[in-house]
Amino acid sequence: MLQSRSLYASDQVDWLRLAWRIYLLCLGTSFLVILEPAPTDGLFVLALGALLLAKLRPVRLLEPVETYAILVFVWFTLFSLSFDSILAFGSAVRAAGIEIYMMLLFLMTAYFVYIGGDRAFRIVLMSLGVGGLIGATIGALAYLGLTPDALNWLFFRDAYQTRVSSTFKDPNVLGPYLVPTVLFSLWIMVAQPRLRLWAGFVFVITLFCLVITYSRGAWIHVAVTGLVFGACLLINRRTAGTTFVFALTGILLVLVASALLSGQIAAWLDESYLGSRLALQNYDEDRFGAMGLAFGWIMDAPLGLGPNQVTSHYGRYPHNTPLNLAVNNGIFAATGFVVLYVAALWRCARKTVEQRDGWLKYAFVFSILAGLLILINVVPALHWRHLYVVLGLAYGRYYSNSLY
Repeated sequence: MLQSRSLYASDQVDWLRLAWRIYLLCLGTSFLVILEPAPTDGLFVLALGALLLAKLRPVRLLEPVETYAILVFVWFTLFSLSFDSILAFGSAVRAAGIEIYMMLLFLMTAYFVYIGGDRAFRIVLMSLGVGGLIGATIGALAYLGLTPDALNWLFFRDAYQTRVSSTFKDPNVLGPYLVPTVLFSLWIMVAQPRLRLWAGFVFVITLFCLVITYSRGAWIHVAVTGLVFGACLLINRRTAGTTFVFALTGILLVLVASALLSGQIAAWLDESYLGSRLALQNYDEDRFGAMGLAFGWIMDAPLGLGPNQVTSHYGRYPHNTPLNLAVNNGIFAATGFVVLYVAALWRCARKTVEQRDGWLKYAFVFSILAGLLILINVVPALHWRHLYVVLGLAYGRYYSNSLY
């Protein structure tokens, strides 16, 4: 597992290994979040307890700017609780607890990939991929009518059974959750010929499920992420040839299909739900209007209304993570979150540009964070577990561009 024997005394190794294994199980069950509390959250608490018992050796995990950003975020999130009404205090405390829990998940992920390096990076993504594959398979089976009818109300967002949510409460969360698995399976297809068939199966299932969530944000996210990382694979000497062949084949297939079936495709899009989702929705204007109003709400209460309280005050919320956070927890808490996100993005961008050993792994994380950066500006993503796992991956120590 982790390279811990050289870092810790022998009486601490078992606790570290236990924490690591429970953490991986936490990622593997991260697809099952339709329940409250989710099993993955209980496992994370156990992993955190085991990690604390390991009496860890101090490491310089973060730079001062990231440390201050987290402290500012936590402090002003807790401080914003003092502005909340007594009637809504329980929901505010719950939201604040979730947000602090997410920061702990980020720190645990960062710690494991820092001390475990390349191997930990691979195993973390494999565990997250297991969760993604299971969730995507359930969603795909439900969409194809291969799950029991009595359970279908669990796997769809609406009564018409058009938007798959699988084991998530919202397809707009399921879609982005699948992006790391889609990208990781694509990387394996390009870099590992002996695993290409298996990785191709995972890629098709997870990408298909992502598409049938009909989440426009997830579509944009996977497109941006795939283009950025695809460009990095083309730059990398060992993967350039295979990536070029894959990309050329995909482009040719699209062009041939467009030329031969353009009329049928256009007619199908005009009549299909997919076509309607590609157009502006009737509620988009209201969503963007709420973003504009949020600036006024922030000016009225710059230190926040209390975590998760904007809806109870104004009856709506801005579909924008920093704005939503600023309204609820205050502008300082929002600044802390933004600084941490930008710092992780910049760290990966710098290492990618330098192209030293291990740069392709930082490019992988950068690609996902770049896609998420667009997405979090049109949806509230503060409570997305996988977002903090990806942020944590930015702080690993990687020395190899190979997956194995």
